[in-house]
Amino acid sequence: MAGLAHLGVGFAAKRAVPEVPLGLLLPCSMALDILSIGLTFAGIESHGNVPYSHGLLGSLIISAVVFPIALLISRNIRIGIVLSLVVFSHWILDFMTWPMKAVYADAEGVPVFFDNSLKIGIGLHSNIVAALIVEFLFLGAGVAVYIVTLEKIRKNNNSSNMQLTCRGKL
Repeated sequence: MAGLAHLGVGFAAKRAVPEVPLGLLLPCSMALDILSIGLTFAGIESHGNVPYSHGLLGSLIISAVVFPIALLISRNIRIGIVLSLVVFSHWILDFMTWPMKAVYADAEGVPVFFDNSLKIGIGLHSNIVAALIVEFLFLGAGVAVYIVTLEKIRKNNNSSNMQLTCRGKL
């Protein structure tokens, strides 16, 4: 359930970087969860205890690592910044929603640093109704922005093709 809002950010990010495929934006929005799965398999984190992948400091570090990689591949500062922000948006949404008492009775907030550090969060997921509203609002808004962006891209492409066709006939 908690991943829907993250995916909404990935969809919405298409507006800022229309040249980046959605197939890259969505994994960036879920990067902390993807990393958490790897760290859990490695025995470093466990379900419900994700201090390295979901801590504020860890999230900042991961986002900072994404920037130069994206910049190196794309050679575009805007793409590097947006992808880094999409990755970091995961922590911001987790801060808003954790602790997820509606999902996990013994849940705590997101860690500020690493293991055994202060855990913080607003706790919107302490109530199942609030949790569902937040998730579907973010997902719906993100998909809406994505659809509008695709329409603009199509119109621009059609306009460009029309101009080329008209020039070719002159």
